[in-house]
Amino acid sequence: MSIEAMKQAHEALLSAANCVEYQEIEEELQKQAKKLHQAIEQAKKQDSDEWYEKALWGERQEPVGEIVQAFDGWESVSIPVMPPVGTKLYTAPPQREWVGLTENEKTEIRGSVKYSQYMTACEYGILVQDATEANLREKNT
Repeated sequence: MSIEAMKQAHEALLSAANCVEYQEIEEELQKQAKKLHQAIEQAKKQDSDEWYEKALWGERQEPVGEIVQAFDGWESVSIPVMPPVGTKLYTAPPQREWVGLTENEKTEIRGSVKYSQYMTACEYGILVQDATEANLREKNT
């Protein structure tokens, strides 16, 4: 999840906490908002570490080697299965780029959430948030 998405979720939790009528639910939402705020601060720190690393080593990670030949029966190899010939070797797995939602997808999500006249705006907002999160998770995993 991007820091911007985390910030939006944090704001939504605080807004939802202000909408509920039950003290216990409000306290739980505020507690979760505090945890999310801490996660945002940690992500910002990691983000600055990543920025430093990118500035030092460059934007894209280059492979450090490539499997050119495989031999059966080597006991000194510490991996359970030898990768196929042509596999690029990296010091760390390449990172996938975050995929967001288009305006059409956002509209579809809002339209797909069932609204009831007995529902509060906060309840509807929470359903839209859940649907948005599920859609983003599906696109980015």
